[in-house]
Amino acid sequence: MHFFFAYLFITIKKKRIFSSFLLFFNNYTSSIMEKNARSGTYRILLKNWYLLVIFNIILLIIFLGYCYRPIELSQHIRQQSGNLNNNVDHKLPFKLNQEQIETYLTSIQDNKEYDVEATMIRLFPTRANDIIRELQDHQSRFYLFKPFWSWWYKRKAWKQQITSLDFPPFAPGESSTGTEPDICGSPESLPLPLLRYIVTANLGLSTHSIFDYPKKIKKPFVYITQANIQLCVTVIIPEDPPIDTDISANNSEYIYHPPLEQLRRITSPWWDSIMISAWNMDTDGVIPIHMEPWQGHRQLREEWMRYVEDKPHFMLELQSMMHERKTMHIYQGGVTLMDPGRYKLDARLDYQEGKWNLEKGPIVPYKVQQITDIYPPGIFNVQKQLEQQDRHQQDSNNDNENVDDSTLQRVVKEHMSLPLCTRMDLPGRWLPSSALSSTEEPTALALAEKFWAPYSCRLRRISYSDFGACLENEYPAGIDTFGDSNTRRMIKKIVTHGRWCDDWNFVSRAYRHYFAKINNTQYQRQHQQKGKREEETNIHHQNTTSPLNWDYTGEEGQLRACYCEDFGEPGWDHEWFDATRRKQSIWVGNRTTGVPLRSHKWDGLTYLNNPPWDQEMDHHPSGDIAIFSIGNWDAAFLTLEHFQRELDKLVELVADRYQHYKYVIYRTPQYYCCRSDRSNRYRHISGQRVQLFNQVAKRKFKAKVKNLMIWDTYSMGESRTWREKQLSNSCFSNHVSADVVEVENQILMNGLCNSY
Repeated sequence: MHFFFAYLFITIKKKRIFSSFLLFFNNYTSSIMEKNARSGTYRILLKNWYLLVIFNIILLIIFLGYCYRPIELSQHIRQQSGNLNNNVDHKLPFKLNQEQIETYLTSIQDNKEYDVEATMIRLFPTRANDIIRELQDHQSRFYLFKPFWSWWYKRKAWKQQITSLDFPPFAPGESSTGTEPDICGSPESLPLPLLRYIVTANLGLSTHSIFDYPKKIKKPFVYITQANIQLCVTVIIPEDPPIDTDISANNSEYIYHPPLEQLRRITSPWWDSIMISAWNMDTDGVIPIHMEPWQGHRQLREEWMRYVEDKPHFMLELQSMMHERKTMHIYQGGVTLMDPGRYKLDARLDYQEGKWNLEKGPIVPYKVQQITDIYPPGIFNVQKQLEQQDRHQQDSNNDNENVDDSTLQRVVKEHMSLPLCTRMDLPGRWLPSSALSSTEEPTALALAEKFWAPYSCRLRRISYSDFGACLENEYPAGIDTFGDSNTRRMIKKIVTHGRWCDDWNFVSRAYRHYFAKINNTQYQRQHQQKGKREEETNIHHQNTTSPLNWDYTGEEGQLRACYCEDFGEPGWDHEWFDATRRKQSIWVGNRTTGVPLRSHKWDGLTYLNNPPWDQEMDHHPSGDIAIFSIGNWDAAFLTLEHFQRELDKLVELVADRYQHYKYVIYRTPQYYCCRSDRSNRYRHISGQRVQLFNQVAKRKFKAKVKNLMIWDTYSMGESRTWREKQLSNSCFSNHVSADVVEVENQILMNGLCNSY
């Protein structure tokens, strides 16, 4: 039996040294057995023969492990370079140089078993060290133990493998929008398991057996990396869309796709519509996180093109679009959390496969999916350095003091000490007014009794009479407005000096219960009598001819005008401001101490204008301020290509005719969310289309108009909680309620008057 094992060892791989040792060992043991046969030792060994078998099996395993040992990187390098000096260090250097990386790549790129690793090194060269080390780590395990190591490596869920890794540190780089540093760093900062998976899945490659991850990810998930007050959020969207959008014909879904510019540049909004925000549980503030496609998608597209036959450019674009719409998509976004507190991430996915772009197809029913797989789960704590007096105050607080209130009070106190705002486009958040002291007055309160608070400055309350005096002193030539019904609602506040829909308690109470009222006919029948409605809401009628004495009439149509559609509002005198007229003038202040406001009504830059919008613009305007509101109608009734053509024409006219004005103000569209249009107007509008049209308008105005200010009303809607965003769902015209109109006007007045 011993000679049988010796012969087996000799024939396997013919290792002379090891086989000589085995022959010597067997001969030696045989001689020992012969010498001790008389004393009974041989009988004992025969009786315990299984010990010899076990011992020989152990030797066999060790021998096979040695035979199938991996070739070290240094040996690869020496073989390729021709240096066979045995004194070369066999250990991997701490960091491989470029020549070593290229040598290693050359040694594996023709091996189909390492096709994925070779592709990763070529596409993402800065991760070459990590890729090679990980591959060597798996190769270094004994061959017979590989099943065990595979099981050990895969014992945790795949998502947990990714989210339990040590992520590369943040590396500031150029963001895809070019406006701020990208917190998430380079496209190569993905964890290697995820990087390997998307390279394998999107390019259709086969991977090493030990790296066999699930063949398909069925649900989208999010993972987050945190560095102090900065978060990098990564969203993974699976290959097959999990949302059924009820398209009747299967092939009709292919008419939906992002605009060609977004496809070519791989920029947001791309194939998927994702809403990500960080909710501060202590302040109830919401910070939207703008997601951009992972920049590595560009490398993957270029690599995929290598395998496509040589075809005309338009065919390559079409094939690329058909391929990418079904592959895995990764999005990343960074945010700096300016306020201390406990944060929780909210992630929602509504449209996929470009179905947010309704230019060429029917309106897709709105469906939203909340992404619940967020890693690490739970709450993110952000602590900022406190001032000495705040720290002393914190130490002196009672033990039973509410921590949330303390954090909120510190945030509000810090905000109220900031300088006044002189711009209208600074990022901010909504803060509860309950944290204000009795001597502090909010600029204006929105429905949830919150006030808008920019991070870098504060707003003061400016009365409309003071605004008129400011205009008379600094902008005596007056204001020209070009806008839609949102501009009309702004003017109603100015004409009535803020009196329009200003009864906060009544409006908020009615607004909260509006949906129950309009759907409950029994409730309406019970309150048909005018006197009973007056008694309930405490409305006092006034027959007045002055807009300064505007008051409620108690009619349902007027109530709806306060938070939705005010065209044809009951009780509104057209002598104050006629919503049906395309062009008219009013006075801000009065005719002796005010300035003229020349209103031009238009429906964006659409074909619905009669006369066309460019005929409404004066050839020789005379004023100090011009306000242009576009995007609302345009996103609903124009294609992006048509909008860009009209916008180029508008920007050229503005840059030429309004260059002598003190300010040209671009007013952003209203934020749109959480629904698709179900009215008879058949608006092809979605949140992503509004976002895209706003991005295009901002970029073109900034490029051409030197005296530009941006009046950002979009960000205020984007920064509301998910529950608060639902309040406008029944308003097809997407108007904000009158309380938010007042906040918007205060931002305008602060931006124009705080500099003087």
